Amino acid sequence: MKKIITILLLCLCGCANAQVRLISNISQNVDNATSYINFNSIQSKVKSIQLTVSKISGTLAGAVYLEGTVDGFAWVGIDSMPLTDTTIATKVIVLNGTYFNSYRARFVTTGTQVSNLTMAVLRRPDE
Repeated sequence: MKKIITILLLCLCGCANAQVRLISNISQNVDNATSYINFNSIQSKVKSIQLTVSKISGTLAGAVYLEGTVDGFAWVGIDSMPLTDTTIATKVIVLNGTYFNSYRARFVTTGTQVSNLTMAVLRRPDE
């Protein structure tokens, strides 16, 4: 009986470690600006990244560029999201087989505007 209980507890502990980790950050741009959201030394097993731009005021234009790096210096383009004058724009980028050490969103806006970029990264450390 003790062995069965021990095995059940080990199985439950193993299942408890199978968790999804979501981390996010936010940046604000005013008028013609470029800002960055960096996730450094994030390790591997990133499943997806969600970019969300929320217009606060003005006429929004520009783009968000998702980039990755292994060495921390040379950034490689992964995907992009053009910005149009909408209240909220969202894009989910599913990553298959990309194992960068760090990711960043380069948030480039034009015109007279105020907007926020939120970048959320979903990891599965249990795989």
